[in-house]
This record gives sequence, C-alpha cells and structure tokens, in this order.
Amino acid sequence: MPSAKSILVSNPDLKIIDFEGGTGFEVSNEETDLGIPCQKGNTELVDKINEVLAGLSQEDRDAMMDQAVASQPVSN
Repeated sequence: MPSAKSILVSNPDLKIIDFEGGTGFEVSNEETDLGIPCQKGNTELVDKINEVLAGLSQEDRDAMMDQAVASQPVSN
C-alpha cells in the first residue's frame, strides 16, 4: 500500500481498490516487505533496528507511512 499511496500524490485521478479479507490478490511478504540496508556483518545495528521495528504497532507504521507520503515532493 505505501507505493500506491505515493503514486496517488502525483496522480490524483487514480484510485486505490481495497479488497475485503480473503478476496483480491495473494502476495507473499517477500513481495511487499521493505528493507533497511545495513553494512554486512553489522549485527549490532541490525539488532537495534529489529528491536525498534518489533515495538511498532500497525497503527504506528501506518501513521509514519502517511507522514512520509505527505512530505514527499510531487513529481510530474
């Protein structure tokens, strides 16, 4: 959904279609997850990042994504 929200900022004529649970498209987490790059072997940083992410609720994640999309410059 983050990419769709971002696209709507610069393409307001597009619409997001939200399917009810159990209907629509099926995708795996690997197809929708985002990554945070870290230097290979930096387990201390990876552990800290994972600790912070584990403490975020879905509501927190949605609010941060909404803020990121709102502050993104529109590109045409």
